[in-house]
Amino acid sequence: MANCQLSTVNCQLLQGVLLLLLLLTSCDSRMSQILNEADRLLPDNPDSADVVLHGVTEWPSMGRENQALYGLLRTKTDAMQGRGVGSDSIIRQAYDYYNSRASRASSNAEFGRRLGQSEFYFAQFYIATDSTKLAEDLLRKAIRHSDEAGDLRTCYMAHQYLGNLAGRSNQREGIELLKQSLNIYNRCNDKPANQLSILLDIGYSYLASSQFDSTAVYFDRAMQVADLLDSDVKRSEVYRAISSLHFYQQDYPTALKYAKQGQAYMGDAERDASLFMLAETYLYCDSLRQAYDLFCQLKLSRQTMIVYEAYRYLSQIAAIDGDNERALSYGDSSITASEAMYHDALSQKDQYYQDLLQNELQNEQLRYQHRMTILWIIIILLALAFIIYIGYRRLRIYIRRINLKRKRGLQIQRATIRQVKDLQEEVVDRRKELLEVQHITMEESRIYQQLRSGSLNSLSMTPSRWLQVEQLLDACSDHFVSRLKLKYPTISQSQLELCMLTRLGFSQNELADFYLRSVEAIKSRRKKLKAEVFGEKGSAISLDDIIEDF
Repeated sequence: MANCQLSTVNCQLLQGVLLLLLLLTSCDSRMSQILNEADRLLPDNPDSADVVLHGVTEWPSMGRENQALYGLLRTKTDAMQGRGVGSDSIIRQAYDYYNSRASRASSNAEFGRRLGQSEFYFAQFYIATDSTKLAEDLLRKAIRHSDEAGDLRTCYMAHQYLGNLAGRSNQREGIELLKQSLNIYNRCNDKPANQLSILLDIGYSYLASSQFDSTAVYFDRAMQVADLLDSDVKRSEVYRAISSLHFYQQDYPTALKYAKQGQAYMGDAERDASLFMLAETYLYCDSLRQAYDLFCQLKLSRQTMIVYEAYRYLSQIAAIDGDNERALSYGDSSITASEAMYHDALSQKDQYYQDLLQNELQNEQLRYQHRMTILWIIIILLALAFIIYIGYRRLRIYIRRINLKRKRGLQIQRATIRQVKDLQEEVVDRRKELLEVQHITMEESRIYQQLRSGSLNSLSMTPSRWLQVEQLLDACSDHFVSRLKLKYPTISQSQLELCMLTRLGFSQNELADFYLRSVEAIKSRRKKLKAEVFGEKGSAISLDDIIEDF
């Protein structure tokens, strides 16, 4: 009887275990269907995929494969919806799972695609936390695995992110990676908005390396894509890029024109950055009042970096206006803004570590490590706070010294301007004296007097006399003959002689007497000289004016 009761209990336990396994299997199967549906919706309808994924509440109890897929899809959805990759716990979970089974990627293209995507989105997390080296390593892995799996979209996006990161230290490598991203994009024919993003990144990379012609080429292509999209927001983005190009070329009026066009359709996220670019352009166009008004608006920005820069430029404008008290006040405000920026960074860093601690505290083995991490963070924060305090004191002293140097510099500049004006006036007087001396020298020259008196004509002019005329004109007319021969090496001797006589002020009648020709013959000869040598055939300007200007 006891054996029968024991057998009955064992059968009931076995049935319970089998029922539990069946429930878990059916639950995992149902979750796989939901996740696959979200994966199908994600490329074209990320908002629908977002609704599906947010309806999943039992993901912690899923199997590891479904947990990894959920973490990957959730991170992709957040990124495509503009929310960033968020905390690292979900995407790290996906990456750890796929990376631990990386050997499957060579035989399973779908697994390789998910591995490449997990590496790509985990790299974005490291980018957000300024872990550049870790991000670059993951992006290179993502490129390799997505290329092997035929996932061209992830491949070109990874090239784009890697190009932007690598360009910080090696601009040439960054540009090449971005170009590869564009080539891969052209093979997969993805959304034109992504092509626009790549074109702008390439243009900005060329701009950073001062290759302005190449920058203009890619910005023009970006504008063509924006026109194809018929999106005013995208056009506004390209206009701001073109404004940056002209700003770096120091063509500030043109930069200002495009910056204004870029203001027309900016979104709330780009508003402060766009206003800052416009204000900075006004400043370099010497439109201090417009720049001042815009920087005053930017003082109220929610972005502490922009607030800091706005106060810094306001301090400079006040210093230019000579209002040192207001400049010092704005300088103090910029320091306060920098402190706020520092505290915001600390708050964000502190928030990040709090989230990380909450996630990792689920594992008891890491408790001690987390406590030590927090301790080190506190020590580092205290050290940074002390360094900032010292830096703040030194910055105040530095600002006072700068103001004094600026005041002294202005005094020296004014004195220098006065000296330059005096030197300019002296140069003008000396030039007048030199011209008078040259004119007297020419008037007193024997060959000139003989020519003007008519005692010499073309028949009595020997090569040595013509040489004297050349030397006279070179001495008194800023090397007229030498410059004429240098610019027109094919000019004949007779044409050169006619030019010299004209430069000496001979009229057509005087030339007729000199050459023993009629006035009409002289006119024809002068007309031919004007056309053949100076290329002014049919021009209204006279030969006398041409030679005088020369």
